[in-house]
Amino acid sequence: MNQESHNMKPDLTDEWQTYMQIDAMYFHAARQAHARAKEQILEIKKAKDNWESLEQKYDSILSKHDEDILSAYDEIEPIFMGMESAHYIIGEAQGPLLKEIAVVHILCTATLEAHINSVAKEMLTGKHQALFERLPLEAKWLFLPKVLGLAGFGPGREPFQSFSRLLKYRNDLIHYKGLREKWVYGSVPKFINQLGLTLEDSEKAIAAVVGLVSELTRQRAIELPIWLRKGLNEMSYFEIVSD
Repeated sequence: MNQESHNMKPDLTDEWQTYMQIDAMYFHAARQAHARAKEQILEIKKAKDNWESLEQKYDSILSKHDEDILSAYDEIEPIFMGMESAHYIIGEAQGPLLKEIAVVHILCTATLEAHINSVAKEMLTGKHQALFERLPLEAKWLFLPKVLGLAGFGPGREPFQSFSRLLKYRNDLIHYKGLREKWVYGSVPKFINQLGLTLEDSEKAIAAVVGLVSELTRQRAIELPIWLRKGLNEMSYFEIVSD
């Protein structure tokens, strides 16, 4: 055996390919963002409790002076200044929660788009593939199962209803149109509910991903993706498959 052939190593990768499970990566990032949002609840409660304490002092002083603000001014002024600061702190405490929940909606939607695209790439060819690529996201989830001969999803039933709600929140956040409402001292605007920026909506977004992917997997009669497991938020996102 000459030196050149002795130094040659067998190529073990000729019949294998690797790809990235980007749906898994987006989903785990969404769950991590949801966990960070939950961590902010205590700070929000502290900010609200501080406001309520100052508001009670304000009302108590006014009551003592028979609702005469001029008579109560010297006592009320420092309380009022504290309330101005407390109102700002309420909004400041909400900030991290709002950011993280917006991220959850965006990433959960990205998860569902990446997942349905990966299934279509695996299962469709030719004209079906070309038609699929031109569809909006909701239509992709309705179209693909039917083309594959599966039962598919009902637009008015779960888990598709939750998916539609999630997509609306994502679109409203991405294409935000400057919502406004009457200012209420010591509170945050109610339009955050309209945008889905609550912890409950964040939980529903994650559940929508689990529900939709699980149902499609069930209809295809294959195993659930490992990345849907509870508590699994980190893994290698590179999958190796035979060529």
